[in-house]
Amino acid sequence: MWNWDLPISPDELVEHIDMLPTLTPAELKDELKKRDLPVSGPKRDLQTRLLVYDIVNMTHPEILPMGFHEWFIEQSLLGNEFHLADFVIPQLRNTLVTLPFPSITTLNWKSFPTVFLDA
Repeated sequence: MWNWDLPISPDELVEHIDMLPTLTPAELKDELKKRDLPVSGPKRDLQTRLLVYDIVNMTHPEILPMGFHEWFIEQSLLGNEFHLADFVIPQLRNTLVTLPFPSITTLNWKSFPTVFLDA
């Protein structure tokens, strides 16, 4: 796991999303404890809780679509993080993989599909 205080690339976020299913419940709980988060629930809930926390607390969310980070925070505050696992997180992962990323500085997130914000 990397330092979320530093900027990360889209590839690193995809790597993080893909790594979660490979972690054991004990490893997930260790990571959750480091973040002072609850460690109860099935593995899928642990994975989602960890990923939601990491995305919400990104210091440099520039790789996310404009407005998405704020919306993600709002959904988390409303307690909708487990809903995010079903649709939003897989769609975010697929978008990060399929879009060309020649340079973070050249991304135009203003044209990003608004379907994420409507979920």
